[in-house]
Amino acid sequence: MYEKTNAEDIVKNLIELLPLFQAKVIKPVLQVSKHSISPLQFHVIKVINEKKSINMTDLANEMMISKPQLTPIIDKLIKKSYLTRENAKEDRRIINISLTKLGKDMFEQRNEHINKMITQRIGTLPTDDQEKLNAAIIMMINIIAKLS
Repeated sequence: MYEKTNAEDIVKNLIELLPLFQAKVIKPVLQVSKHSISPLQFHVIKVINEKKSINMTDLANEMMISKPQLTPIIDKLIKKSYLTRENAKEDRRIINISLTKLGKDMFEQRNEHINKMITQRIGTLPTDDQEKLNAAIIMMINIIAKLS
């Protein structure tokens, strides 16, 4: 019989899981990447890729960071020719950010590389562990999506 799990146990386990996931899955993959951008810069590019074009305010909200924190990240990505910045035609105070062709190509290559590397890392696990991990991830996604 299972003991009732309380919120404190969940928090403790999540706090243990996140750095472990970072150390065992994310960090080894990003270290092998040939593109010199940070995980945060990659996340910015991923969001912009999904939205096609997005203004700074919406991007900051989507990233859950302030506009002053976002500006130097955008500036660095523009300097690398991954992004363009344009004033909106309807309101010149609004700045829209979009990916360049180079940015799209880099995103696709890096995303493919990350997926391949994670697939290889997970492939080192026994099949039954892979199945359990997949079921646990799906369950976590479904449960966490219910949080308000």
